[in-house]
Parts: sequence; structure tokens; C-alpha cells
Amino acid sequence: ELVLTGLEPPHRYQFRVAAINAVGRSDYSELSDVLNVSSDRGLHEPPVFLQHLEDVTALENDKTEFRVTFTGAPAPTIAWFKDDYEIFSSRRTAITTTESSSVLLFHQTLASDEGEIKCTATNRAGHAVTKAHLALEAAPKL
Repeated sequence: ELVLTGLEPPHRYQFRVAAINAVGRSDYSELSDVLNVSSDRGLHEPPVFLQHLEDVTALENDKTEFRVTFTGAPAPTIAWFKDDYEIFSSRRTAITTTESSSVLLFHQTLASDEGEIKCTATNRAGHAVTKAHLALEAAPKL
């Protein structure tokens, strides 16, 4: 594998290579095919949340859902956090993410779920964060 850095658009490049080792250097290769370097700025867009998290007040033991929509290229990696601890899908939570949206679902919201909920979107062009607060009310008792 050959990795080339520092190539600037809109230039065209051609290369010759040689192997060098303890014995010496080989002859140079034939000239390579032309490599056209183009600007790929349109392919790298930092993540932006189009639908941010909103504060939620939920009843204890009910389902609670947080939803975000976002853009970014390449598609960002999404992570969910509760009080800065990452949340993963489990028996109590489900995270469903597509190329442009993500949903965090608490199947049964408990008092320990109360706090700051944060969603991050990250790609090689940048990072975005949205936060909300989950508050709980005790279920009515008769």
C-alpha cells in the first residue's frame, strides 16, 4: 500500500518508484498513469443536528424516547450518554440509528435514569453535541 500526502488540487501527478534495501536501489519504474487530484470538500461536512434533544418529564416505569436528526458527510458516528456515561443498547434501552436519525428508547424509565442525556455526532470533519434533561415523576398511586 502506498499513501501519498500533500497532493494539492487541481494538479495532476505522475510517479516513478524504486526499491531501496541493504543491497542497493533498483531501477526506477515506468512512469505511472496520471493521477488527477480533485477537491473533495463536498464529501467532508461536519455533523449538524437538525432536530436537537428536548427536555423530557416522564412517569417512572413508562417508556421514554429521545430522537435526533442530523446531517454530515461522511455519515457521523452517533453516541448516547447519560451524565457523561455512554449508553448502549441493552435489556433496558434500545438505540436505533440510521444515516440521518437516531433514537434512544428507555423501555422502562427508572429513577436512576434521571439526569442529563447527551447525543454526540462525530465524523472526520467535526463533532456536534446536543443535550437535554430527563426528569421523572412518580407514577400516581391509588
